[in-house]
Amino acid sequence: MIPKSSIRLVALVTALLCVVPVLSAKTSGVFRGILVESPQGETPNGFVYLRSRNGSMRKVETSKAQVAYDESVPKEQQTGAAADALKPGADVRITADQESDGEWHASRIEIMGSQAWKQMFMDDDQDDDDGYQLQPAGSNRPVIRKGM
Repeated sequence: MIPKSSIRLVALVTALLCVVPVLSAKTSGVFRGILVESPQGETPNGFVYLRSRNGSMRKVETSKAQVAYDESVPKEQQTGAAADALKPGADVRITADQESDGEWHASRIEIMGSQAWKQMFMDDDQDDDDGYQLQPAGSNRPVIRKGM
């Protein structure tokens, strides 16, 4: 007969082997949007701020990220190193993990080449095509429907 202490030890080791990987798991995400200047004018050392099409903002740490142009970007539009293109106004797709500290840490950043999407997104003027007027990031004002 096996002693109860041996069974408990095996159960404890098995539980730890199952629970520890789950607790250390990271939340992954892929985000697409336009890089914007940091809010409150702070210096974004090692971080970028991404504004999605729906207006939400995400701060992403970039120090360990692999930066590249997306394959849809023609070679003649790829000016210099991809990392140099990480400026406000750049259309990007970011793959990142959310660590236990709540910060997003990018593993890959792709510079996109969709000028039509970028123009539609960045146009803060009233647009006759969609009937909506975009509000500034961080604004508490609702999206305004034209003609109301």
